[in-house]
Amino acid sequence: VQVAKAGDINFSSVNVVFDQTTDLTAVTPSANNSFNGGTSLPAGTYAWRVRSVDAGRQVGGWTVPWTFTVQPSAPSLTSPANNASFTSTNGLSFSWSPVAGAVYYVIYVSTNPTPTTNSYISVGTISTGWSFSQPPATGRQYWTVLAFDGNQQLLAQSPVRSFGFDGTRPSITNLSVTGVGGNEVDLAWTATANSINPITNYQVSMYSPPNAATPTTTITIGATTSYAWTGLMGMTQYAFTVTPVDVNGPGTPSNPVTATTTQSTTAVQSFVKSAYNDFLGYLPSPSQVTAGVSQLGPNPSSTARGAWLQAFATSPTWVNAIVNQFYINTLGRPADAGGLAYWSGQISSGALSVAQVAANFYASNEYFNGIGGGTLTSWVSDLYPKLLGRQPDANGLAYWVGQAGIIGRVNVAYQFYQSPESCRNRVTNLYLKLLQRQPDAGGLAYWAGVVPVQGDIALAVFLASSDEYYSNAQTRFP
Repeated sequence: VQVAKAGDINFSSVNVVFDQTTDLTAVTPSANNSFNGGTSLPAGTYAWRVRSVDAGRQVGGWTVPWTFTVQPSAPSLTSPANNASFTSTNGLSFSWSPVAGAVYYVIYVSTNPTPTTNSYISVGTISTGWSFSQPPATGRQYWTVLAFDGNQQLLAQSPVRSFGFDGTRPSITNLSVTGVGGNEVDLAWTATANSINPITNYQVSMYSPPNAATPTTTITIGATTSYAWTGLMGMTQYAFTVTPVDVNGPGTPSNPVTATTTQSTTAVQSFVKSAYNDFLGYLPSPSQVTAGVSQLGPNPSSTARGAWLQAFATSPTWVNAIVNQFYINTLGRPADAGGLAYWSGQISSGALSVAQVAANFYASNEYFNGIGGGTLTSWVSDLYPKLLGRQPDANGLAYWVGQAGIIGRVNVAYQFYQSPESCRNRVTNLYLKLLQRQPDAGGLAYWAGVVPVQGDIALAVFLASSDEYYSNAQTRFP
């Protein structure tokens, strides 16, 4: 029995892969020229023939050659795993094992279980992998790979596998306010999830003020589609959003809805809000208002308000606010982290007073060479309107330019900052900021003398603890 590869019906010696004698009438040829159980013949077309040998070893003639074809193994699909699910093309790539004799492959992808007859993807490639250049169709997908030889003849087809794809992120289709109370807003919504992954929970965000760029507070709840947000301040407008979350993270947030609570703000709540606004430059969160009210009590006296403000005004937050304002006023920029920490530490530790820190800012090289103009004359000329509120007179300008050359810029800036003119200006500004009025003559004269010794904070605490400020707060922050 002889078997020749490449369909060689002439059985040239270079192509004969099996040549054996047997007393059987059926054999299974193998690639290593042995009988049954040897290495299987590789894929390809073969010719075979048989001749008889008698007992005297006389050889008969060969039969007419026949041919047969050994089909190659089908491509083995390696990824994605069968029935895998995807919500993006990340990780969605196809790969398969090579096929002997294959020159190229064609991958078919379809929403039909028979992808070769109804495919929306039919791509030829010489590699054993392929990826989408854009998201596939939504829903259950089916795919298979066909291997072809150099004559464009089909060698083998892989089994059919499936995968699921839905790139739709979960979203909120309708968020509404279903109830409003004095300290509560009730919300309800409907949501749309994709067909692959269900919504696991929701993130509910509250914004105060309602036009804030980032949420004031965000909480995570389960898969329920309603929530009662409690602990809010009365007569205050809030905005709310809801974001659905699945195993791949947050989906598309809802459009915001707004609601105004109905209960009137108490006088002490107004006072806390006013103090935060005036001392720190922002409105407090609901939790900060609650904490302030708890510390002050329902009807705090002027003395109690003064004690609360004193602790409030010497807090790291307030000191940071003072230093940051110096940066803005003198250098035209917010404080950097290192500078803020250093100068706030100097004030908090008592190493430097607020006035001394102010003098250092106005005397700094950055201020001197920038806003200050870079010369002693331009620098002193700039201090006059900044700290005294007026243009320099000729004699005063000449005197302080000379002093700057003798005692240094820091000492000159300090004397400007602590001068009667500067103190009167700062007293006036604090009255306008905290009481919305000009100071009376007696108050101006008294505090202009106290501020250089006790500092601006003493006056700010005094004014903000007054009954006048407490009453005004209820009008400013109802």
